[in-house]
Amino acid sequence: MAFLEWDEKYSVGIEEIDQQHKRLFSLINGLYGTVQKVEGANDMKSSIIELSAILSAVDKMEDYASYHFSTEENYMLEYSYPGYKAHKKAHDLFFESVRKFKREADEGKAFKLTDILEYLKKWLTGHVLTTDQKYKKFFKKKGLS
Repeated sequence: MAFLEWDEKYSVGIEEIDQQHKRLFSLINGLYGTVQKVEGANDMKSSIIELSAILSAVDKMEDYASYHFSTEENYMLEYSYPGYKAHKKAHDLFFESVRKFKREADEGKAFKLTDILEYLKKWLTGHVLTTDQKYKKFFKKKGLS
């Protein structure tokens, strides 16, 4: 069973964005698999290699989130979505949190790998189920699907 499973309740009714959300779910699940390897590692060398893989996976997640957020924000600007500023602020706060995690990891500060996973899961599902759902009807009226 996956750490984070897609369900139609997450759909915003725009195929391109739904596919991007599914990709974000997949990236989080991949990160979860890597974290499981670290927690099961028998030696320090394996742990360091896996930790490097985790940081690389977080970078990939951040890059894809940037791509996805720009897709949403471009639609919002193109169709004059009234909630654009608040939505963009939510995206910006996500990046601030991810950068803080990466900075702390680079500085060697202690952290639990499961904390970043739980943050990503909670943020993504909460964002898609609340903030993203707010634009669903607006874009449907504009003919996006």
